[in-house]
Amino acid sequence: MRTHLNQECAHELYFEFEVRVPVEEVWKVLTTEAGLRSFFSPHVEAEFYPGGKFLILFDLEAPEGQRGSEGMHILAMEENRFLSFTWNSPPVIQSLRDQMTTVLVHLEPIDKGTRIIFRNIGYGYSKEWQKSRAYFENAWGNIVLPRLKHALEKGPYDWVSRPKLPEMDYK
Repeated sequence: MRTHLNQECAHELYFEFEVRVPVEEVWKVLTTEAGLRSFFSPHVEAEFYPGGKFLILFDLEAPEGQRGSEGMHILAMEENRFLSFTWNSPPVIQSLRDQMTTVLVHLEPIDKGTRIIFRNIGYGYSKEWQKSRAYFENAWGNIVLPRLKHALEKGPYDWVSRPKLPEMDYK
């Protein structure tokens, strides 16, 4: 996996990649519950307006508050161009669970599809914050974004067989 990380600021994650589908299709996947279910998790509840909930559950057997992105919200949207939402640390880093980072997704039309620029910002300085950042460097870069690319170019991710997807080459 290659990521572009600003070496002077280890407080964000940056991934940039291209997909061979138009911006409008990418937008539809990012801003509908069915679209989010095609790559993020089969358990999604989202309201697509600023302030709307952005609930993505990963572990339904876990206690409430430990199942996924509980309590997260959409921050801002610009149709076919930009989506922003809050995100919390994983349950394994309980000391930061109630604090949030921000995810920014920018879409740029290109000749043969869409350039997706994905940033996760707002990580602090402590060892715990850096654990959270490392966790999401892997989760976003090796799991969520490859599944997004797969869903856009080949179809929804198979939640039953859960195939391992090839590593992505980020710009």
